[in-house]
Amino acid sequence: MLFPQITVKGVPRTDGGNGTVNLVAGTEASSQGNLLNQRTFEITENYTVPIGAHHFTIGTKDQFYRPYNLFGQNSRGSWTFNNLSDFQNGIPSAYAVSAPSPSDPAAGIATFEANMFAYYLQDVWQTTDNFALTMGVRWDQPKFDQTPPSNPDVLANYGRNTASVPTKGQFSPRLAFNWDMTGNQRNQLRGGIGYFTGPPPYVYLSNAFGNSGLSGYPALSCNGSTTSTTSFLPPAFNAANIANPPRACAASGTKPGGTLAFGSSINTIDPNFKFPQYQKISMAYDHRFGNGMVSTIEGLYTKSINDAFYTNLALVGPQGVDSHGRVLYGAPTATGWTPVTFGGRTQVLDLGNSSGNYTYSITGTLQKTFSTAFDGSLSYTYSEARDVASITSSTAGSNYRYARDVSGNLQDFSLTRSKNDMPNRVVAMGTYHAKTLTDLTVIYQGNSGAPYDYVYGAGSGSGSGDANGDGNSQNDLVYVPKNVRDPNEILFTGYNDTTKANSVAAQQAALDKFINSVPCLRENRGKILSRNTCRNPWVNEVDLTIAQSLQAFHAQNFQLRLDILNFGNMLNPKWGRQFFSDQGATCGSICSATILLTQTGNKIGPTVNGVNTTQGVYTFDSTLRPYSAQNASSNYRMQLSLRYSF
Repeated sequence: MLFPQITVKGVPRTDGGNGTVNLVAGTEASSQGNLLNQRTFEITENYTVPIGAHHFTIGTKDQFYRPYNLFGQNSRGSWTFNNLSDFQNGIPSAYAVSAPSPSDPAAGIATFEANMFAYYLQDVWQTTDNFALTMGVRWDQPKFDQTPPSNPDVLANYGRNTASVPTKGQFSPRLAFNWDMTGNQRNQLRGGIGYFTGPPPYVYLSNAFGNSGLSGYPALSCNGSTTSTTSFLPPAFNAANIANPPRACAASGTKPGGTLAFGSSINTIDPNFKFPQYQKISMAYDHRFGNGMVSTIEGLYTKSINDAFYTNLALVGPQGVDSHGRVLYGAPTATGWTPVTFGGRTQVLDLGNSSGNYTYSITGTLQKTFSTAFDGSLSYTYSEARDVASITSSTAGSNYRYARDVSGNLQDFSLTRSKNDMPNRVVAMGTYHAKTLTDLTVIYQGNSGAPYDYVYGAGSGSGSGDANGDGNSQNDLVYVPKNVRDPNEILFTGYNDTTKANSVAAQQAALDKFINSVPCLRENRGKILSRNTCRNPWVNEVDLTIAQSLQAFHAQNFQLRLDILNFGNMLNPKWGRQFFSDQGATCGSICSATILLTQTGNKIGPTVNGVNTTQGVYTFDSTLRPYSAQNASSNYRMQLSLRYSF
């Protein structure tokens, strides 16, 4: 049996730390209705004709895809309360719900048929015995057999037709070469340049089928705010509404409550949206030494021509800046910020394109077969990754909220450090082949820790933790105070209550100590953090693989394989620990955010020359540590598999 999700904020701590915690009970919001099935059919046909030194290939690769995506997030309702007293008295601060659209013949399931047709021509030209040149062109064309229904309200207010789907094809030329420099396969130079196109995860596009306002599971958020025409106050929390989740917010005076049909979040696709396309350039040199060792140095550069990017069309736009220069999109309240929107909706998330994201890497590798019983390799990679946003989730809401933490203009397409940036990586591997057809492989991997941010967390009030007022918390980069004891720099909970002076002083001291202990905070006092400027510690991991091949018969083979990941932790619980910032309390692996300060209110100030002087009031958790090894990656894992090949 499924229950609503209940979140009670402001629950007193019992572990001696400052601030409060959230109590969450019931059925997790995203698990109240979640099912994804997909059917994929592919046809590939190549025809190759050798003509002299040329090998011409003409071909096609056609993909036929049909998903069945049920995402009824909050279909049993999710209720939020500011504190235990409000919970006991049935006074919610927020409510979220979704339900199948009555006009959807698929009963809320996002299903459609999409095709990707690719046609290509290639020529492999063996110009000499030592030099081969490969040239090719490819055309990729998407086609959708169905479209989402057209929502006239969204078209009239936001200029987007919810029936829009990708239609633009893309041309991808490519060129590569392979040069045996000395003619004896001891010195090889190879490389290439080309454009590569492919479909995005179709779940990105299924969001438009499931959230047109007329199909799928329209989502409604009653967050306590109101617009000029519509109320988004949460409905009453009682037994009747628990059994049958309300599909409308509560009215406010003459303003009707938002409904699933009108107040729901909408997902659209920019009519100019193109499937992802990347330019890749590579160059590598291989040298085989006299003792059999092979060395390789390889460079790879990848740049996005088209990548995914999400925009909230319902936001009016910048409303000014705060005293630290943060761009604001909302109006301050006593508890937080309320986004300034239009058209009666708070979110219309539009899937469009960004460009210019890049990664480059330089890798050096040594590998050698020492005998029939042992071989090994060692490699080092230096790389850099910069992007506009790091798309990591399957839902539009999470991608818009967590793809990048911000402080500036939401339409700023400047490149910053990517969530995927990993400057240094070392891999060493050795395999012993026993006469019993047993292979024992040991792999060491060491790499730079992942980058992360510090952001503001939501307290108990409506709009709390949303420092820029765009309607989202946990994605606003923190301002690092120069002096934590200066009330013009930061205000702590209890700043205006003399009886709480000791608590304020304790939080000030704890935050000051924490800032000094974390380099990225210490080095940025008096500034808003840049995206992904912090970095987790170096990661070490040793893995072990034991593979037993069974005696082959005819052309059939069986192999039994045991993989032990983080083998060192299996030997000693103090080994193999991997330290990360506390992202798990925020959004896990889909974002880079770690909560530093939790907002408990605002000290409202005037707007002077476009600068809003409102100050947030915050609580710092004195038990927070920069990094923790309490995560799944610090534990060893085992996987047993059986492979059959024929």
